[in-house]
Amino acid sequence: MAELIWDGKYDAHGNKRAPVRIELPFQTVETVNESVQERQRTLELSSSGHDPEWRNRLIWGDKKYVLPSLLPEFAGKVDLIYIDPPFDTGADFSFTTTVPGTDLLLEKEPSILEQKAYRDTWGVSTEDRARGVGSKDRYLKWFGETVILLRELLADTGTIYVHCNQTMLPYLRCLMDEVFGAGNHLNDVIWHFENKPKFSFSKLLPRDWECVLAYAHTIGTHTFHHQLVPVKRVQEQAIVGWDPVLKKRVAKRDENGDIIYETRTEKLMGSVWTIPIVHPIAHERTGYDTQKPEPLLERILEVSSDEGNLVLDCFCGSGTTAAVAEKLNRRWITCDLGRFAIHTTRKRLLDTANVKPFIVQNLGKYERQQ
Repeated sequence: MAELIWDGKYDAHGNKRAPVRIELPFQTVETVNESVQERQRTLELSSSGHDPEWRNRLIWGDKKYVLPSLLPEFAGKVDLIYIDPPFDTGADFSFTTTVPGTDLLLEKEPSILEQKAYRDTWGVSTEDRARGVGSKDRYLKWFGETVILLRELLADTGTIYVHCNQTMLPYLRCLMDEVFGAGNHLNDVIWHFENKPKFSFSKLLPRDWECVLAYAHTIGTHTFHHQLVPVKRVQEQAIVGWDPVLKKRVAKRDENGDIIYETRTEKLMGSVWTIPIVHPIAHERTGYDTQKPEPLLERILEVSSDEGNLVLDCFCGSGTTAAVAEKLNRRWITCDLGRFAIHTTRKRLLDTANVKPFIVQNLGKYERQQ
């Protein structure tokens, strides 16, 4: 099997370097949407020595520290992981937004924590550049360490989905094969978006799809539910004019040798999913640039998890995973390095009907020194 090699993957003795494992204490900043009665019940359970009721968790912090800190409690207990990691190694964590109802444009500069994380992840020093170490080396090291920790969190029956673009697809598949095993590769989901604008003056074929790599922790024991999708309408010539019909050919003939058709409205879902990108005026639109549509996450959660299962997303962005998990009655843990992502996700959840109480957490003192 091919192996990706990057600067620093092995030490001077040929041993593969393990991810940094620094465990920091989680600190609850806020319990959101909890009634007085619910808060009292939580206090009573804690004071009586019983475990308090589960609270979904929105964590502000670098996954480099969040994931090791989750391991003591959640190793082997996460049922489904979806991640949409950043692929723009030139990103600087800044963003612009408008104030609702005005033309005022606000620009957010990266925080000290975000700048440091960017430098530690993809920044290339003059010395590294002289040795031929580029941002791709740093990126592959960063991603490789991430998926090693995610595999430790994943249950034996769990599945991980990794969203990636065409540029990084071959690299990430090779890395996922190495960490999870090529035999646990379930498939590549092709997300085809029909409604993305295509410009006729471009000399490139339109990029109207992205890929989601799917791997089981242990193939054969992983949770899996087939989904049905509508059969497209076809036109068949009738005696007079054309009639829309829904037909599916089956390997069967009648006594005269004619093919028998069944009228069906649904078929088994395949691995090419045609789902529109989020429309600019859609209700779910948050203003977050890399926001993914809820129907995409709904399919992933319905295929690979059950009600009550635990879903993890360590690059929560606009909060789509948490919002969909909430609606489908899954437990969830999401985290992100960016404050804008945490604020966006918190607001989005509060706009979700019947959202259950959840906690917002920091990770260690370093998160508050800004």
